[in-house]
Amino acid sequence: MPISLSHFEIKVRDLNRMKEFYTDILGFLVTDHSPPGGQKMVFLSCNAGEHHQIVLSESEIGEFSAGSVDHLAFRIGDLQGLRDLHRALKSYGDVAIETVSHGTTWSVYFQDPEGNRVEFFVDTPWHVAQPLRFPIDLSKSDDDLIASTEEKIRSLADFQPADRWFQRHRQRIDPRAK
Repeated sequence: MPISLSHFEIKVRDLNRMKEFYTDILGFLVTDHSPPGGQKMVFLSCNAGEHHQIVLSESEIGEFSAGSVDHLAFRIGDLQGLRDLHRALKSYGDVAIETVSHGTTWSVYFQDPEGNRVEFFVDTPWHVAQPLRFPIDLSKSDDDLIASTEEKIRSLADFQPADRWFQRHRQRIDPRAK
């Protein structure tokens, strides 16, 4: 099963300062941000093939330490691979597992034996504004999971085919890209 590192989330105290640093100094582009009233998050990328490589998530002192990594995320090839991982985690024993969709992915979150939070995911064929999170049932067939996810996100902000969103994203990263 091919696995590739996708992104990580950093807990921060001053979201605007960190966003300016990552965009103005390091050259990342803002690809999404949370709407007013929720947890303050900014999604950043400088890779035309990744919606986000870094998520900055504002944190209160005492709530996960600011400056710490929230989780590591790995992309895997397909839903069967995600189901196989889920089954392996369940057989391991005492592992808390969350199965969710972000509209753009189907994800399995868990903590490794030393408490590091990890996400494995498969991309959906859609883009929708982030952050978004809702539970999913990996025991559903591929067709049922695809249909139920699309039904849940179709009316949400910025819903569109992922390839259309990535085409615009590639042009933002490299205006010469076609």
